[in-house]
Amino acid sequence: VSTQSTWARGKRKRRYEEKVQEVKHAQIRLMKIHQQQAGRGGKAFDPIPRGLQKVSRSRAKRIHEAHKQREKKEVAQQKKAAQAPKKGQKAAEGNTKGLPDGWVEFKNQDGVPYFYHPNTGTTTWKRPTQARR
Repeated sequence: VSTQSTWARGKRKRRYEEKVQEVKHAQIRLMKIHQQQAGRGGKAFDPIPRGLQKVSRSRAKRIHEAHKQREKKEVAQQKKAAQAPKKGQKAAEGNTKGLPDGWVEFKNQDGVPYFYHPNTGTTTWKRPTQARR
């Protein structure tokens, strides 16, 4: 081990220890300030932000579980909405019968049929026919 690397390691260690002491002193200063404010009738330090209230651990757990359940329900509703035809679209009976592969028949709000190919994103009012080879 070279003398220079040992010297550099020692220097880094001293800087680290100085930083630790600096942080420790800053924490002590803050603690004293909070104690003085509380002693002068000033507002004591409260780690809870304004608008929130203290609750027991069991109550916090129930709130958290309810929140998770609500999120799960919302995600399930979003998935269901994404899979269902959009408002005003009504899948026709036997919507793929007699249509080329991939085409689906829907009806608009007035009951007029239109055709959609989900793979290509194509929509048309004319009934698609088999492509000639």
